[in-house]
Amino acid sequence: MADPASPQPRVVFLSYVGRSGSTTFAKRLAKEGLGVAVIPEMRTLEFLMTRASDDVGTISESWLKEVLQKDAQLTQYLDGKDAAPLRERILSCDDWTAAIIELAAAALGSPTQDLYEASAIVFKFGDAAFSWPAITGKIPTAEFLYLHRHPCAVVSSKLNTQRAYHPGEDMGRGDPWHCAATWDRHVRKGAGVPGGTVLSFDEVLSGDAISQLSQAWGLVPSELVFDFALAEAESALHTLADSPAVASRSSAWQDELPHNDARLVATLAEESAARFDYQMPAPLDAKSLRAARVRHLASLVQHGRRRLRFVVEDPRLVRRHLSTRLRRYLPTIGSAS
Repeated sequence: MADPASPQPRVVFLSYVGRSGSTTFAKRLAKEGLGVAVIPEMRTLEFLMTRASDDVGTISESWLKEVLQKDAQLTQYLDGKDAAPLRERILSCDDWTAAIIELAAAALGSPTQDLYEASAIVFKFGDAAFSWPAITGKIPTAEFLYLHRHPCAVVSSKLNTQRAYHPGEDMGRGDPWHCAATWDRHVRKGAGVPGGTVLSFDEVLSGDAISQLSQAWGLVPSELVFDFALAEAESALHTLADSPAVASRSSAWQDELPHNDARLVATLAEESAARFDYQMPAPLDAKSLRAARVRHLASLVQHGRRRLRFVVEDPRLVRRHLSTRLRRYLPTIGSAS
């Protein structure tokens, strides 16, 4: 455990819309030589931050053991090490910041004390935009970053990407409506986090995103370096994360996304996209929109049947999936009009 007298580090949660360059940004921020510890994504962090109670003392050993065992990412970060010492360190913490720093140290394979000396600790947590009230209830000083990208580019990327933990299943379930509706809901949430810093994919490519944070956080060169490595199952999705920036990729959707799909995205995401000055193609007419909605709902039913086969043995997972996932995929009333 760190010395109680150690100053509380800057704790930041990086939320993002899928396929928006979050991994590229995380790797570059970690390697910039500014002493920033960037923590790769893992489910245990989500479960800890979304617990109903704000009292860290309510965490039970049995609950934590079950969560750690089911965390496919963290299991790979531990690389075969026994999770019992990590459980003991988390359970001995007096506050949430200390608890997630223990988790961060385990994921990075770094000494806990080094995390307290970091200039900032950035936790990669895609859905933090949905969970910020629970997070700030536990860590009042928590800060938030939100990363977005042109919705058509996101949809194009998702339709051509395999999901890391569900081999053979495309990101976005191969449905432009699902991708666009999820993009719209996620961006509305992310851009609305009080006091959050909003960054774009283009700013990541140009390097402006890191420059902005360096100035805002008062970062200076540091000899303290933290490694950032994805879980093996995810690494194939990010083979270009360390490559030099290619600015043309930010508009590649214009060549790769079919025109009608791009127009469908515009129908569902036009209002939110305008907030970031994204130029959108003309939306679909009402008749085509109704047909697209029917195709989406049929695809959603098939997706639900496939997913339920994965979780049917555990009723708790069924309830969680239905309450926190499927509702996000359904188009909003405003979008469907």
